[in-house]
Amino acid sequence: MLRDSPIGVGWNNYALVANPPWHYADVLDNWDRSRGNSVNPAETRPQPESLYWLILAETGYPGFVTYMLFLGVTLWWSLRAAWHYRRTLLGAFLIGLSVALVLTYCHSTVERVLTQTKNLAMWLLFLGIVARLRSNMAPPSSFLPAARHNAAPEHFIPAGAAVAPSAG
Repeated sequence: MLRDSPIGVGWNNYALVANPPWHYADVLDNWDRSRGNSVNPAETRPQPESLYWLILAETGYPGFVTYMLFLGVTLWWSLRAAWHYRRTLLGAFLIGLSVALVLTYCHSTVERVLTQTKNLAMWLLFLGIVARLRSNMAPPSSFLPAARHNAAPEHFIPAGAAVAPSAG
């Protein structure tokens, strides 16, 4: 499938092209026949269990690379935020969230975890939390404007300002 279309068969089209009149599922039928099983041509073929293979087949190389970059960036943000908020309750939460993201990404190799609505909604909620916490982090000091050395102190009173006489 990927050899025929390196840009994929289209989002959510795997189930269409894995069944007749296309020939992509023939390898599954041949595998069943080689083991002495009968094949019902009217039976629909299953989708791959791996989320990564499904994304690769449906969106091709460009979509897969984009998806992997998205996973990497959000995981990096989560780890950076956990380091930034270390030794706080928020830092502990972010460490747990980072572990949950890694486990989800590993589990996606054997199951389409993020195609299930509840899992996808929770994942997007967690990524929203990570993005918000990442945006709240102070930028590195090299990005801050240089301090003005001639800035007036806060207690400075401009010339000509009326000052109440002190009692005494």
